[in-house]
Amino acid sequence: MAPLDVDRTLSFDHPVLRTGYGYWLEIAAGRTMPDRKDIDPRALGSNLHHFSLFNLRYDENRQIELSPRLIGEEFASVFTNLSEAPLEDVLAPDVMKRWLSLCTVVLDEIRPIRILAQVQHMGLHHMQYEMLLAPLSDGGADIRNLFVVQVVDRSR
Repeated sequence: MAPLDVDRTLSFDHPVLRTGYGYWLEIAAGRTMPDRKDIDPRALGSNLHHFSLFNLRYDENRQIELSPRLIGEEFASVFTNLSEAPLEDVLAPDVMKRWLSLCTVVLDEIRPIRILAQVQHMGLHHMQYEMLLAPLSDGGADIRNLFVVQVVDRSR
């Protein structure tokens, strides 16, 4: 697999990601993370198609189970409609493992991260993406959702 850059400085290149991160900070309102119910998709305006939301669950061994809640068009353009089947059935095992490792970073650090990577799905290796992956709660202290904003560079 191509290298994956996890950037904790949150120095986003694309303005859509800077806007998404600004929105996340705004709704966090000084808290460690915002609550999922704080999200108003209308606030994302013309950037809504870059936004996705994933549910996090934990099995009895505290292993992460990831499921799509809302998939934006930008995300679906690369990974297809993930809502049609369990992620494990749609994504290759190495891609799924990569995703779970990113979730673990957010869970362990309880903070947003920036990701830069080459797409590793369905022969789209010529594409690069920049992504914001940020935690959301469900009213408590645990992370129950992931706020995702993604921009894909198809020019490479």
